[in-house]
Parts: sequence; structure tokens; C-alpha cells
Amino acid sequence: MDKKIEKEEKILHNSSNKKTIRHEDFVAGIGKGMAILDSFGTDRHRLNITMAAEKTGMTRAAARRHLLTLEYLGYLESDGHYFYLTPKILKFSGSYLGGAHLPKISQPLLNLLTTQTSEVVPHV
Repeated sequence: MDKKIEKEEKILHNSSNKKTIRHEDFVAGIGKGMAILDSFGTDRHRLNITMAAEKTGMTRAAARRHLLTLEYLGYLESDGHYFYLTPKILKFSGSYLGGAHLPKISQPLLNLLTTQTSEVVPHV
């Protein structure tokens, strides 16, 4: 007698972008590393280990390892107490902007605005 074992699939739901992923396809380490990077913001230019742990819900030990790994990879710098983003983080935005349609569409309009108003409008 063959018994079929049905495996219940766990699905993760991301409420911010309405995406789903199977639990087995989710790489927790990447998620945690991105959570560390997301912890930085216009109001938080520098984070220490305790602050990163509080912002992400990680233990201090896990936050420390992620901060040190991101520093090793060049995305963060540290003064020995605080961590802060490096320019390398801009590689992501540059890649996005290089392929995004909005800047390509808006640039001719910005150029026209510059010509008509004699005001300098930055390039996107």
C-alpha cells in the first residue's frame, strides 16, 4: 500500500509589497542583512549594535554579525562604536536608475524646463 505524504507548504507574506514566497525559498540571512540596511534612514545615519538589534528585532549577537559582515563587504563603515553606510550602497540605486523608465521619460522634460526657465534642473 502506497501512502501519499502531503507536505503542507508554508507561505510567507510580505504586507508591504503584497508578495509571497515559499518558506523553503526564503533566505533568512539576506532578509536579516537587508533589515539592517533598512534600519538606516534620514533620521538615523549611524547605528550601534544595540540600536540595530532593536530596530530589526534581532539579538545583539545576530545584529553584530550582520553589521560586521556588511562592513567586511564594504556597505558599512565603523568608527569602533557606530556603523554608517558607505557610498558602495549607491550601486543599488544606480542600477535601478539606469534601468528605470521614469528617469528616461522625465529627463527630456527637465531639459525643456531648464531651457524655458533658465533655471538649472538636475539630471536624473
